[in-house]
Amino acid sequence: MRPEAPLKAPGKNAEAPLKAPGNSRAGTVAAGVLVVWLLAVAPAATAGTQARTGAGRQAPAPVSISGNIVNATAGGSVPGGLTVTATEVDAGVTKQVATKKAPVGAGGAFKIDGFPGNPGDHFVVGTDYLGVTYSSEATPGSPATLKIYETTTDPTVLSIPSTTLTVIIGKQGNYNVLQLLTAHNSSDRSYIGTPNPGATGPPATLELPIPAGATAFSPVEGLANGLTAAPDGLVASTDPVVPGNTDVSYLYNIAVPRSGWGMSLPVVYATSNVDLLVDPALTLTGPGLTFRKSVTINKRVYRDYRGANLAPGTTINANIAPAGSTSVTLYLGLGALLVLVIVSAVGVPRILRRRKASGIGPGEPDSPGEREQLIEEIAALDEAHAAGSVEEDDYAAQRAELKNRLLALTASGSSPGSAPSAARRSGPAGSGATPDS
Repeated sequence: MRPEAPLKAPGKNAEAPLKAPGNSRAGTVAAGVLVVWLLAVAPAATAGTQARTGAGRQAPAPVSISGNIVNATAGGSVPGGLTVTATEVDAGVTKQVATKKAPVGAGGAFKIDGFPGNPGDHFVVGTDYLGVTYSSEATPGSPATLKIYETTTDPTVLSIPSTTLTVIIGKQGNYNVLQLLTAHNSSDRSYIGTPNPGATGPPATLELPIPAGATAFSPVEGLANGLTAAPDGLVASTDPVVPGNTDVSYLYNIAVPRSGWGMSLPVVYATSNVDLLVDPALTLTGPGLTFRKSVTINKRVYRDYRGANLAPGTTINANIAPAGSTSVTLYLGLGALLVLVIVSAVGVPRILRRRKASGIGPGEPDSPGEREQLIEEIAALDEAHAAGSVEEDDYAAQRAELKNRLLALTASGSSPGSAPSAARRSGPAGSGATPDS
């Protein structure tokens, strides 16, 4: 698969690497990446302000940026000869105001003077170590801590705490998919992959679980340094994976027949949770995937199905198809997903964190019985209809179907306190029948 040019989106890691080993550029923070990165760390309350000096207003006094570089790998030290680069970006995060460099002193200390210090401006410091560029936010008058790490080529340090696929109906027989994943590096070293003597360019690092048949691949977040082919043929990032969590997201299209998409998603790393959020005009069935609840993102309702505790080398299989009465001409398209990229980057993790805080563990049913699930699906459908996301005819047909299922279940003697069915209790390796089956 030949990836398209990446789309720019804000990153989330305050110490994310900005270039891969083997990159010939000097270890400085590129202007474009800086602006993108600062979009994520700039406080929302000041992001729209403008720094300006009006008539009669005294210009601010110059400010200094100082701090320390710390080697966060056990037993590691800060070598001599490092250079730190500090950059001031305007309050609106639209342009660089000033960029300065300075050598790092004894013990990793640094100080750079002479920044304009306009009100509301943002600062970032960065340095290059062992081919990886590390960066951190800085504040005038408050020492910054810039962490660097030793490196590792051991892939077993990587795992996936969570991944989310959002599937909507596109045009001309396509589904549009936004995939967000969190990669976790459990070590105290940056994972840089294993160099291939016969290959040019940086080695593969994080392999991306992209399903067969994906086209029009577009990186969105966490893939600043380009892509390559992993030894097993999968697409892989070339960005080093720093300790802790790193967020990665990308878009792709799937051409599907009218009958739907037989999804087969490879599991590359041990994965704690996978959530599939599907368009309300779609249904999903698959082994090990349990309907959780409906979630609203950008005023649109999605059905959330979850699998848990997935082992490397397995696959996630599901059939995602239009609801029986729904026309496949519904078009939301890539534009809707681009909006969803921004909303999901904040909304989905918060939704999942709220679930965790409420005591719902991975793989647990989140309602006492199928009756509650049907009631919840009806409520979600009503909300989607009220928001204009479902056409009147489709809404009436889907609601009637759900209502009939609910009436039939009630007539059979099921109650809100009834135990979940065996199908709903099954894990990722079981039959995993869902309420839509």
